Amino acid sequence: SRQDIERVADAFGKFDPERTGVITLSDFMVQLRATGREYTDARLRAMFEAADLTGTSEVDFNEFVLMQLSMQRKRAKGADPQRRKDRQGGGAGVPDTERAGPE
Repeated sequence: SRQDIERVADAFGKFDPERTGVITLSDFMVQLRATGREYTDARLRAMFEAADLTGTSEVDFNEFVLMQLSMQRKRAKGADPQRRKDRQGGGAGVPDTERAGPE
């Protein structure tokens, strides 16, 4: 829907503060750490590399959309243990990327 596209575009903008049209690893790490969830550098790099489908060391909007869709599918299936923990009352309850910036 149009709202979904606007939400993803807004989230992308948070990861691309310089408005270059791509997300760098540095911007990705800064934004995800700003969510308050704790990630290791290795985990963030792995997430970034998984999103960088073209191997350019940058994530463009199309790759970001695919990453968001993948995360939504995983959440819908309950594949994210932190989210399950949050729902069960044992997690931090930190907002996801669609609301506060990527996961």
